[in-house]
Amino acid sequence: RASRGGSPCRRMSASSPVLKAYLVVYNVMCLVLWSLALVTGVRGYGKRGLRGVWGASGSFVLVGQFAMVLEIVHAVLGLVRSPVVTTTIQVCSRLWIVVVPVVGSECEIGDEGMPGLMVLSWASVEVVRYVFYLCSLVLRQGPYWGFWLRYTGF
Repeated sequence: RASRGGSPCRRMSASSPVLKAYLVVYNVMCLVLWSLALVTGVRGYGKRGLRGVWGASGSFVLVGQFAMVLEIVHAVLGLVRSPVVTTTIQVCSRLWIVVVPVVGSECEIGDEGMPGLMVLSWASVEVVRYVFYLCSLVLRQGPYWGFWLRYTGF
């Protein structure tokens, strides 16, 4: 039976070792994916400008975006304090932007510079965000510089 005000999974405490281990692994995975997207995107930028970013990093971005679907699941189950509607809108809008041009569309996402700019900005923000989440999980309270970067970096 559901506890008052939410999902039955809300009973799993944020201090649960199993939940904490899962969230650490999830956040490390996302940090690695977005770091790879950022590094390969910067390399692509160095070779062909913004038009070279998607070709260099697009596969990491697609995997990273699909992995972020789990953030909706985390919010729905109450494993994290993220608002469900906001998380769903953010994740789905990003998926729409990167998937529609790749799957069954006449436009080629890598032919323009704007996807490159999106990738570099998203990857920069996500790297900071996942470092902040990991610090918060592992250290209980992340360092001030992480907090500052997370909330003023974009």
